[in-house]
Amino acid sequence: MRVTTIHAARDIRLEDRPVPVLEEPTDAIVRVSASCICGSDLWSYRGENSIEPGSPIGHEIVGVVEEVGSEVRSFRPGDFVVAPFVHCDNSCAHCRAGITSACRNQGFTVGGQGEYVRVHQAEGSLVKTEGMPDEAMVVTVPVCEAAPYQAIQIGSRWYISTDYEHHQTSLTRAQSQADPDGRLRYVVSERDPGIANWLETCGHPQGVMMLRWQRLARDLTAADGPAAEVVPFDEVPSHLPFYESNRVTAEEYAARIEARQVGIARRMIS
Repeated sequence: MRVTTIHAARDIRLEDRPVPVLEEPTDAIVRVSASCICGSDLWSYRGENSIEPGSPIGHEIVGVVEEVGSEVRSFRPGDFVVAPFVHCDNSCAHCRAGITSACRNQGFTVGGQGEYVRVHQAEGSLVKTEGMPDEAMVVTVPVCEAAPYQAIQIGSRWYISTDYEHHQTSLTRAQSQADPDGRLRYVVSERDPGIANWLETCGHPQGVMMLRWQRLARDLTAADGPAAEVVPFDEVPSHLPFYESNRVTAEEYAARIEARQVGIARRMIS
C-alpha cells in the first residue's frame, strides 16, 4: 500500500509499505477513506520533535472495515467507522473511570495517512456511523466512433482532481471496458463494486464529473450523451446488464492501478 512517511523536518514522502494484517483477535483492518493532518504531525514536520526517518504519519481516520478479529463482535466488513488516535479496550479500570487514553491495553493508529490501518482494540475504539457514502451512481455513455478520444473524470467539489495516480478516478475509452451493446458503464462509489469501470470517490461524498469527446468527426447529439442513475450500492449488479463480464478480481484491479501509474509516469516524463 501507499503511505505518507516523514524522514526529516519538512521532508514528507509517499512510500510503499506492506498492508497491515490482523495480529490479535481484538484487531480490525480499516481501509482509509479520509485522514486529517493533526497538530501533533506538525510538531515533527517543523522539526520540534525527534524524528525516526521513515516513520509513517497520520493517526485520525474514517474508513471502511475490511477485516475483523475473532473477538470483534460489533463490527463487520463494510461498516463505515471513525478511528481515534488512541485505541482502548473500553473495559479496563482506567477506561471505566473515563480515562481511556490510559487504557491498560492501549494502542495507536499508525500510518493513518495511508491506505489501510490496523486498529488494535476495535470493540472499544471504533465508532460506527449511522450511514456511509453507500450509494452508487451508474453512468452509461455510448461508445462514440466519431470521437477517437473519450474520457470520464471525477473530482472534488472544489473542482480539484482527486488522486488519479493511486486510485481509478478517471478513465479513457481505451482504459474502459465496453459492453457488447456498445455502451460504457461506469460505477461511481466509495466502496469497490468489483468491476473494471469503477470510479473511486476517495472519501468525497460530493464532487464534479467531466466527460470529454475530442477530435470529433461530427457534431454530438443527445444520443451521444450520458445517462445517470443513483442506486443503492448493494443493487449495483442488477443495474449492469453485463455485470458478470464486468467483474475483476482484486489482483486484476491492482494490475490496472499499476499500469495506470506507469502511464502517468511516462506522460509526466514526456
